[in-house]
Amino acid sequence: MIGSAIILMLFLYSNFVSTEFEESTEYYEKIAWGRYVYEEGAYPFYLSIQEPVGGDPKYGYYHSCGGALIEPRIMLTAAHCLMNESDIPLMRVLPNYRNTPLILPRDLVFKIEAYEKHPHFDSVPWLTAKDDIAVVLLDKPDPRPGAIIFRPVLPLHICFPVKIMGYGYTESGDPPYRLKETTVFRLDDEDCLDEAPWLYAPGYSLCVTNAIGSSVCRGDSGGPLIWENPKTNKTFIYGVAVIGFSPCKDTPFSIFVDVLAYNDWIDIAIFRLTIHDELRSGYD
Repeated sequence: MIGSAIILMLFLYSNFVSTEFEESTEYYEKIAWGRYVYEEGAYPFYLSIQEPVGGDPKYGYYHSCGGALIEPRIMLTAAHCLMNESDIPLMRVLPNYRNTPLILPRDLVFKIEAYEKHPHFDSVPWLTAKDDIAVVLLDKPDPRPGAIIFRPVLPLHICFPVKIMGYGYTESGDPPYRLKETTVFRLDDEDCLDEAPWLYAPGYSLCVTNAIGSSVCRGDSGGPLIWENPKTNKTFIYGVAVIGFSPCKDTPFSIFVDVLAYNDWIDIAIFRLTIHDELRSGYD
């Protein structure tokens, strides 16, 4: 059972997130998955990984996973988002231009040039939060200023308010037409292990919750868990979404890969991917 951390989280939630509402639609959005994102230019680092319907682009694309831009050509996502290796050359990656997964004719869209999944990802059952992380090299840099999100150098405190966002399925089982976000709070390892002892990996995972049960669902994998520093206006990615639970409407918490725990591996993966890309370019 979740104990004192939840009590403190409830207090923090009441202070950081307004629970007052003027109309039923606002209340519905908050108890489901959070709020729709309408702010122009919000979360420019968020990326929509899209796969062709039936493996054939002529039938269109659908959003399958999220990702985050940590360098102009580097995306961070979940390793299990790249399990379908035959589809990876057909995937496209859409930056968050207007808080919708729909692409317009002039939108800059990326392809996956190369990627590295954590080497231990396949050595454990994939439905765990350990090592489920991947670094992706995009086919070209994102030219938008201020589009990248920073990696953390300090750990995330317990009960700190953080945000999740994505195009994952809602409590009704439908994908949203617009990006959704919600504020959640980090739980301590003991509470996370009480809830998911076989899935949570202390030292490699983070789990979060809030008073209204917001969590990730199908389609949210790979998306970022972020903290916005109010003093510097910088945004940091602390987690990569890897595990939600079914049914989503009854899920009280979500599990993320702890980015801070993998910072060294991420640096090595970026170095290998960029060096190999330079070598390939030299032969072209």
